[in-house]
Amino acid sequence: MTVRVRAGLRGEPLDRHRGAKGLPPEIVDTLNKAVNAGLEDSQLKACLPECGATALAGSPADFAKFIADETEKWGKVIREANIKAEKSPPARAA
Repeated sequence: MTVRVRAGLRGEPLDRHRGAKGLPPEIVDTLNKAVNAGLEDSQLKACLPECGATALAGSPADFAKFIADETEKWGKVIREANIKAEKSPPARAA
């Protein structure tokens, strides 16, 4: 059983990127150092491929560049394919 399944993420895509715009630089730096250190953990490194994940350590500037590059790349695809957002149906009560 993968970490993804154990975490209850059977249908949840894991190709998401997280950032926190507007945080004070000292908090960003502390979080960045902690995340980068965590990504060096051998157990984490071993289980990431099990759930199809790839983690990239780096600086806040690296992350900002990555997001800008991805926004440009996928924005171009969306514009060229004339993809339009659709309104989602309301969520059903559980």
